Amino acid sequence: MFILFFISCLSSLPDSFRLDNVTKKVFGKKVDCQHRSYDVGVQIDLPVVAAYNRFYYSDEMDRIKSTFRLPNDASDEQISSRIFLLQEDLSFSHSLTVDGMLGPDTSEILERYFFVEDNDVAAGNLWPPLASTPQEQHAHFSKIVELYGHSAKSKPAFLLSIRGVFPYAKELYPTRYQTVYGDTFILLLKKSLQVYVFSGSTHAYVTESGRVLDANGDDWRDVPLSRTHHNGVSTMILPGEAQFGHASLDMWNDPVRWGAVVEPLQWDKNYFPVYRDVDHDGKIALYERLDSLARSSVSKFGQDAFKGSVNGIGDYSHQISFHPGFDSIRRSGDMDLDPFSSIGSHTTRTQDIDYLHCLSEGHGHIEYIVVDAKETVKRLNSLATNEQGKESKPDEKLVVE
Repeated sequence: MFILFFISCLSSLPDSFRLDNVTKKVFGKKVDCQHRSYDVGVQIDLPVVAAYNRFYYSDEMDRIKSTFRLPNDASDEQISSRIFLLQEDLSFSHSLTVDGMLGPDTSEILERYFFVEDNDVAAGNLWPPLASTPQEQHAHFSKIVELYGHSAKSKPAFLLSIRGVFPYAKELYPTRYQTVYGDTFILLLKKSLQVYVFSGSTHAYVTESGRVLDANGDDWRDVPLSRTHHNGVSTMILPGEAQFGHASLDMWNDPVRWGAVVEPLQWDKNYFPVYRDVDHDGKIALYERLDSLARSSVSKFGQDAFKGSVNGIGDYSHQISFHPGFDSIRRSGDMDLDPFSSIGSHTTRTQDIDYLHCLSEGHGHIEYIVVDAKETVKRLNSLATNEQGKESKPDEKLVVE
């Protein structure tokens, strides 16, 4: 059913959105689909920063290398680059100076979320063991994908997002609308068994916007949060159009698999089931989740767009795409504008968007799921308990003397 639905929808899409429309460049910019570089050395004097960090924070440098699963032969410049990216992730939400140098503020973040004692760990099982090989890391994250009814091993490229935790953090980070890269993205490549772990956001940066809907009729527009994927449901990531001089990605969802009673053919790119923050505190409370699920599907015109044809989904948004985030400057012609923001779209660094765009063109699309960190920890704990039970179960074979 889903295949027929997708083909019928695909046939009506413009050529620029078709899966077989593959280009070799990302909007005139050549992108290497084999390697990524954040060009940290262009922004800071890495040799000087690395020497400072090693001289004053030698122990922390070694812990960072281990925690963030950097190679054993990673240089101090590579470690300092990772510090720079962490500072950038939290530069707005925690007012961190982005210079790559370790100091009291950055050390406090590391101690709070990454260097937690094992007996207090809330999210440690999300990550592969220290010093694990790329193949072992791929197997670990593939196991998480399987817990949600999918197989990363059967897809050329699979993108997993874990909402509510920094990459390799041992402590969870609460999801709220703010300017922060507080979620983890994990790209799994089948052929090479490579794993790319990077930070980003699956939530809005702001609690108010004139560009979203008023879901409950109180004349106050309600910013959405895209829902996490439940078992067997996924989103397709496809090459999108340029947004303010940068590449972006479109996201395609099948409304039937999200619970629609009837197959509507009107769903286009970037439609996504959502919860809406009707009290505007930047968090989704339980009552807001339940109300969003129960509400008639609201369109961009503030009414039930398809007269009940997507009944069973509840609230959804028509503008959840995947684009660069707050660390990237929007451009119009030769003019630099303000940084990117988000009213519900998923965001990450430009380099990661370019890389995903390149891969999605090469493979036709990338399968994508967003899962909740706390729920995933529960499922992994349950899996580990079951596996331990099987190992400790005595052999019940009859022995004939």
